[in-house]
Amino acid sequence: MKKRRFAAVLLGLMAAVGLTGCGEEVSTEEEIPVFSTVFTDDNKPTDIIVENEHLKLTMDPETTYFEIKDKSSGAVWYSNPTDVSKDPLAGGDTKNFIQSTMLVEYMNDIGVGAVLNNYKYSIVDSFFEIESGADYITVNYTIGSPDKLFIIPTAITLEELDGYLALMDSKDARKIKENYKKYDINKLSKSDEENKDELLKLYPDLANQVLYILRDTVQDYLKADMQTKFEAIGYTFADYERHMADTGAVNSKPQFNIPMTIRLDKEDMLVEVPIPAMEWKEEYKLNNISLLPMFGAGGVDDEGYMIVPDGTGALIEFNNGKQNQSAFQTDIFGYDYGMKREAMIQDNRAAFGAYAISNNNDSVLCIIEEGKPFAHVKADVSGRGHSYNVAYSTFDIMKDEEVEPSYKSFQSIIMFDDNIPTDTITQRYKFIDGDNYNDVALEYRDYMIEEYTLEALENENGIPFYMDLIGAVNMTKQVWGVPRSVLVPLTSIEEAEKVTAEIKESVDNLSVIYTGALDGGVNQAFIHRPEVLDELGGKKEFEKFALAAEVPIYLNAKLQSTYGGKGFSMNKDVSRHITREYTERSPFSIVWYGEKSWSGTSYNITPEAQVEGMEKVAEVANKAGIAGISLEDVGNMLLADYDPKKASHRGQTIDTTVNAMQNISAKENIDIITNGGFEYVLGGSDTILNMDLAGNKFSIVDYQIPFYTMALKGNVNYTGTAINLSGDFEQEFLRSIENGAGLLFTFMDESITSLKNTNYTYLYAAEYELIKERALDYYNRYNSQLGHTANMPIVHHERVQPNVFATTYEDGTTVYVNYSNNDVTIDGNVVKAVDFFVERG
Repeated sequence: MKKRRFAAVLLGLMAAVGLTGCGEEVSTEEEIPVFSTVFTDDNKPTDIIVENEHLKLTMDPETTYFEIKDKSSGAVWYSNPTDVSKDPLAGGDTKNFIQSTMLVEYMNDIGVGAVLNNYKYSIVDSFFEIESGADYITVNYTIGSPDKLFIIPTAITLEELDGYLALMDSKDARKIKENYKKYDINKLSKSDEENKDELLKLYPDLANQVLYILRDTVQDYLKADMQTKFEAIGYTFADYERHMADTGAVNSKPQFNIPMTIRLDKEDMLVEVPIPAMEWKEEYKLNNISLLPMFGAGGVDDEGYMIVPDGTGALIEFNNGKQNQSAFQTDIFGYDYGMKREAMIQDNRAAFGAYAISNNNDSVLCIIEEGKPFAHVKADVSGRGHSYNVAYSTFDIMKDEEVEPSYKSFQSIIMFDDNIPTDTITQRYKFIDGDNYNDVALEYRDYMIEEYTLEALENENGIPFYMDLIGAVNMTKQVWGVPRSVLVPLTSIEEAEKVTAEIKESVDNLSVIYTGALDGGVNQAFIHRPEVLDELGGKKEFEKFALAAEVPIYLNAKLQSTYGGKGFSMNKDVSRHITREYTERSPFSIVWYGEKSWSGTSYNITPEAQVEGMEKVAEVANKAGIAGISLEDVGNMLLADYDPKKASHRGQTIDTTVNAMQNISAKENIDIITNGGFEYVLGGSDTILNMDLAGNKFSIVDYQIPFYTMALKGNVNYTGTAINLSGDFEQEFLRSIENGAGLLFTFMDESITSLKNTNYTYLYAAEYELIKERALDYYNRYNSQLGHTANMPIVHHERVQPNVFATTYEDGTTVYVNYSNNDVTIDGNVVKAVDFFVERG
């Protein structure tokens, strides 16, 4: 293809730009430019270079591919592999994927969509414009199917066409005129009459005048020849733009304009994609985008690994031969249960928004700074369609749901959400000299300390022991021969006092969480006027317990969902789906994966109602004189509200929640415990319970590492799942030791037999009298050997051999954890099967 002058040209095409939300259209008529760059052979563009004292960014202006050089190490990272042509596996769309810097997924109004790679649909035809500054390069991509840019009239009146043709050689003029077809709206052929509406949509001015329109069958080489002849008689781009505007010509194909900026920020590289600057047509909705899917990719001859956000971190070795397993994919902050979900096979949820690639002797850490609430991380190994190991992120832009307009209709319609995030998607790339994942983890630790203003813990009382006491549960019982729902105490306040006193004799660093103490018990009712249940002893007894216990006590509450109750209003308090339906949820079956509606239905609460509930429970805690509150479902679930009257996408929900936590903690002078460990809670909580230390056990993963906990250790208290409810006491205990976590146990004073044939059998191992000695044995052994490391950072971790890991603390203390069923010997020390061994520093 002949290259022309090096310049950026914008082709103004009229199209309806709109964000169709929930059946309503919010649209305006705006120009969507087609970004296009053209070159000449005699003025070949030179590389665009931006650099500072740490990094050098070099971009090829003909492809937008770039490389980034870390000046301190000499390492060079590439946006795309440089040897794609040699890949024996890649072909067709896969090869296009490898040569892409961005992917877009879209859908039309009837639910038909596709994934477009920006190699085939942008880079090949130079549909982009580049601008640069002192510290950045911005590429404005047009991705989709805009007509290839030829500076020739696509629609023109006969008078103007004859005027141009008169200036040409008669033979050339005759050939060019044959490429146009005359259209008179009042004298259409039978076939054209059938497409009359489409013609008027593409060429609105056809309703007012006769036009000669370029035939669809004219091939590109003929258009290029026409362009040469039109240029020779002085036809300019300004003439082209005028004809497009005069005739109202419209490109009706999918088109997405997305700017991507690569910016140097001291030692880091930022990739920024501002959502408000994106453009697309009303009839083609932008579902999601993927950024730099091949950045840092490792080939079959490279050595390295990827760290992905599963559990506390998971490591996938390059070329591990697991290409027949499912590729890795996870949702940052889990599934959005503001959206409908009919089945759950696997609940992929990532607590933190970061991943890393180590390629040969260097590593890069990618931190998702903005856009985490609607981000996903994907990773795969070589052998599945191509020869590269990759990790990258995808971001949801516009969400949709199906709805059946009536029971009589067999056709569903697609409704789209118009509360689109206004973030600038930002990924920060940190370059590390070395291939040890500990260096990557410690780099992430430094970032997290600064980002969330984390402060070192000061409690010197050893390993934290968290005791979750189950107050009351709701059961159906016969009352005077009539089945009624009644609250049944499992641990009264008096019994809680006794249990706390006993455990406190053996544990110095004890904290108590009281669960199921508010209206509704464990299946908590809507927070209206919260008080400690009379069935457990009531408000006065709870205050006496708080005063006598001499340990921190936290009142547990659920904020994000409810089963109803006093003061509850569906219209006011329940969030909605995109389809306007109320958000209802039931537990999912682990057997057939669908919802178990007979197990009860809960409703998602709006962010505003959640804050009101938090304030009310915090006030109760303050008046009782206890240490604080525990928010059971904050940090392990993040919901959006798609009600257009009070819409809150997940990023807005985070802002609402964290601001409330900070304000309430200061106002009521209380501490707040959260559960699950989603990264954003670090802005308002320094204690996290029930972190996922095990991960989802993806088959493609080689082993778990404490990547996230290395970033938190010494600044945040955290635990894994309650040891006695984990399904495997020993494995969860060992995971806690490997990760430097505190211990969590769930107790109830009542016998487990009282829960037979109820929905609470998951508390099978919570009976205090049966579990207490084992719990104290675990704690005493852990604390006696590693209590001095309770607030100490982890500085090193390694897999010594399969299923055997070593964690090293700041003072040199190393704990070896053996998950295998065989004893192992390490440096002359025997680590027994399913056990640990401590070597003091």
